[in-house]
Amino acid sequence: MALAAAVACGITGRLFGLVEGFVAAAVISLVVALAAVAARRHPFDIEVERRARPGRVSIDSSCRVDLTLRNVSRLGTGVVMVTDRVGTDRHAQLQLAPLPGGASRQMLYRLPVHRRGIVTIGPLEMQTGDPFGLWFRRRVDPGTAQVIVLPRIIPLAPLPAAPGDDPDSGGLRYRAPANATDDFSTLREYLPGDDVRRVHWPSTARRGHPMVRQYDEPWQRRVTVVADLRSTHHDSDSFERAMSATASVLESCAHSDQLVRLVTTSGDDTGFVSSRQGIDAAIDLLAGAEPSTSGSLVGIHRSLIVRRSGGTLVSVTPSLPDSERSIVAAMGDRFGIAVHISCNDGEPIRGTTDVIFTSDSAFADQWDAAIGRLSLSGVGARR
Repeated sequence: MALAAAVACGITGRLFGLVEGFVAAAVISLVVALAAVAARRHPFDIEVERRARPGRVSIDSSCRVDLTLRNVSRLGTGVVMVTDRVGTDRHAQLQLAPLPGGASRQMLYRLPVHRRGIVTIGPLEMQTGDPFGLWFRRRVDPGTAQVIVLPRIIPLAPLPAAPGDDPDSGGLRYRAPANATDDFSTLREYLPGDDVRRVHWPSTARRGHPMVRQYDEPWQRRVTVVADLRSTHHDSDSFERAMSATASVLESCAHSDQLVRLVTTSGDDTGFVSSRQGIDAAIDLLAGAEPSTSGSLVGIHRSLIVRRSGGTLVSVTPSLPDSERSIVAAMGDRFGIAVHISCNDGEPIRGTTDVIFTSDSAFADQWDAAIGRLSLSGVGARR
């Protein structure tokens, strides 16, 4: 624009014989040249380090993003405008004062989050220029960081231990969960990370190398959570309620030290986990979940029947057609406890303990009522 003005002034001076036009053209050209020199005078070699704390946050909260910018050249920089991209539609803009050569400076900003998902922070764009704003230099640092925004987790009462026969042996077992003092099923060699309290010293002495007790998973403490992610049955609200309900059940199982397995119609299967790390990984999976066009709820339930999973089944679904409602109802005869969470208004499914999730408070109240009904029926007491 400035160069165009200089050319216009020069043409005007030529056409009308005005010395002032030539002088204006010369002055503008000189300013542009000086601005270019000023813009090039400062180096623009800055390294960027980004850290989001914490990396996992609850919905409707915030995290802090720390930026460390380091000038790796020997000369100082000018003023630098820093723009950090957040997701696909937001950005944070900061101004970095002149940074001496070899120096570093920390900057931070708060990032509020109001939607479940994986938020990608970056890349970061840096821009500097001359004092007149005529010349700019731009540089992009491609580094990124991720923040996991968890589904809304609602405190829920723990599920009681499941009644019924052991699906693996056919024998009757106590409804109350087993613990570390129960008889072990076999011995195996020690592996790094094993609890040393499980070392079986007599066998270790006989064999000459460490042997540890291998315990059966107490099936009464197993909870299988099936989440229906099919886009053909969900709308946006019901899908978010499904993610919240599923994460809440997983968290409840973690607090009561139950083994829990997450299975989704998108093909995810965590297997039975009990550690805090395993539960967090399952909830992280829900944080990044998206509606899927594939998958079969009926297929998942039939596979659970074939595998004789046993324990407790929690199905989290939208409204279902009659053909799928029947297979969910049949699970009440295959598991010690079968709980169905509907994320849309719907009729209760026969053979299950039904909970309808329409709002956070109503869901918590219905869940507590359902657990109360299970307790009144004698579930959780010893045979």
